[in-house]
Amino acid sequence: MTQATFNDTYRREVANWPVVQRAEALQRIGEPGLARSEWYAAVERASEEEARALADYAQQRGWYATLVQTTIAANQWDALAWRFPSAYQDSFLRWGDANGVDPFLLMGIARRESAFNNEAVSPVGARGLMQLMPGTAAHVSSQLGIDTPSMGELFEPETNIRLGSHYISRMLDRYSGNRLAATAAYNAGPGRVDRWLSEAPGSSIFSWRVSLSGRRAIMSRRCWPTK
Repeated sequence: MTQATFNDTYRREVANWPVVQRAEALQRIGEPGLARSEWYAAVERASEEEARALADYAQQRGWYATLVQTTIAANQWDALAWRFPSAYQDSFLRWGDANGVDPFLLMGIARRESAFNNEAVSPVGARGLMQLMPGTAAHVSSQLGIDTPSMGELFEPETNIRLGSHYISRMLDRYSGNRLAATAAYNAGPGRVDRWLSEAPGSSIFSWRVSLSGRRAIMSRRCWPTK
């Protein structure tokens, strides 16, 4: 199933569907979680065409996290533009350029870390699009000479992307541009990655197997030697 294209007349019809009206009403009264629950339940009951229409509506509204989850609930595996949307692209381009980081790497991190859910909170307390720990956000803010953001401000896409972009740029510097090591350090911390690299065999192909907070991360990739 591929991404569909809908005309404006059909989109206006979709906007009047009961599930869409309920989701919009819940968003307006500050209940995004209930809005998403209502939405996903409808997607699971929907026909293929209806599910595509709901995905298209979410994209048009800029509901990126809802869009990604809609493709999962509807098994829309071939709809790549919906599964990997150009979410918050202007901010990623701006802060990627400011920090000398490929903006598509930044978008990839956000897609993997939060599925573009700017309100995401991990079990260990990482927050927002790029899943920043409050302590990391405070450290990066100090490096940038700006005020430490509040917990709530870490949910703001612009703030989160700005700090996350700076942090990954420092990790890329630390690991001489090695994206695998830098992104692993972004997620697990540079201390762990330093230890893994010191324990890795001399080959440029290595496997890391670690247990982090009750979940197992398995990484097996080809990467450049660090020295």
